Amino acid sequence: MHLVSLAYTLLDALRRRLLRYSIVKRLLSIEATVEWIRKRAVHLFIHKVRDEKLPIKSILRMIDTS
Repeated sequence: MHLVSLAYTLLDALRRRLLRYSIVKRLLSIEATVEWIRKRAVHLFIHKVRDEKLPIKSILRMIDTS
């Protein structure tokens, strides 16, 4: 229960900062904030993979979710 409360608190702080720093135009819902984080994480991951000179096997290990 403590972890859920901490996650909610951090998401709430992030969504308020997004508004304060004019990254978004209106206050997002918690769901929209999670989606915003997911999209940015995928974007950063794609750039990391593109910039690395790793073999394909290593890249596949990085994205293995099983």
